[in-house]
Amino acid sequence: MKELSVQAGMPGEIEDKMITMHDTLAVVLQDEEDWSGAAELLSRSHLPPSECTISAQGHEAFKAKMLVRIAELHLEHDVAHTEVLVRHAELALDTIEKQGSNNLSLAYATTKLRAQIYATQRQFSIAADLYIKLVEIDTASVAQHLSALTKATICAILAPTGPGRSQRLTRLHEDELVHKTAPFNILQKICSKQVVNKVEISALVEMLPHQEELAGNSLSVHAVMQEHNLVASGRCRGKVRWEGICLK
Repeated sequence: MKELSVQAGMPGEIEDKMITMHDTLAVVLQDEEDWSGAAELLSRSHLPPSECTISAQGHEAFKAKMLVRIAELHLEHDVAHTEVLVRHAELALDTIEKQGSNNLSLAYATTKLRAQIYATQRQFSIAADLYIKLVEIDTASVAQHLSALTKATICAILAPTGPGRSQRLTRLHEDELVHKTAPFNILQKICSKQVVNKVEISALVEMLPHQEELAGNSLSVHAVMQEHNLVASGRCRGKVRWEGICLK
């Protein structure tokens, strides 16, 4: 891949063609799920090797956009590197705001990445709040709102027990848009202290994004649901079958 890297001093027209070729190849690698290869290729064409910031085109929006794109690829295999890239993208956005302008699409992308990082690190309360924040960004579509609220609900369910978790779950339960999301039935059972069955728990695990499942969050689902079901079963007057509570 080194032979494809853009060389310093290359004429502008040739350099533009090389960057375009790198972008095309990166898409191919991404389609093949070669996340690290795609990220490396974009880094070679858009990021100087000595640092994580970009001076190309002297444009902060371009800088943030490329950092976000590369960070999205690194999220699949290197969360630590993703966090570094997101931090630099956030700095670029701060510069844009200080210049008196806003870029809502980049703000959405960086907030989403930050939420994904926290979810992968099992900091579910922070992740849930960030996913909820995405809904407040005007540039988002209804589909994006539903996606963000789905992830917010999952993270809120997995968050540690406490007043903050209860308030967050109640807030989501009262949101009519959340009623259209996949985990709403489970959320409703949790809020009403009903037992969640094995099929529903398995469905919740299936809703986890790929990188979060790899991070072991499926285990968190089972642990949280087992704790909830033990509490819920104590409130039931009728007879509850043990296999509906036990998860193994």
